[in-house]
Amino acid sequence: HATTAIRSSDGHGAPALDGDRVYALTNEAADRKRLVARDLRRARSPWTNVVAERAGVLRDFRIERGRIHFNEFH
Repeated sequence: HATTAIRSSDGHGAPALDGDRVYALTNEAADRKRLVARDLRRARSPWTNVVAERAGVLRDFRIERGRIHFNEFH
């Protein structure tokens, strides 16, 4: 069974789908960005924090084998 890495769709933090969840980088309430996710199976599900704002700026992410990897610019 092959494992596929899920990356932000443009390599610069654009939204990415992983099954029934969409992941996105946002600067809403986070000047240096944070990674959020939403469950697409529930029409009114809220965006939830996956990676909170950090000391550096979050630039990109990927999901591989159930783990989230991200690039941060200091």
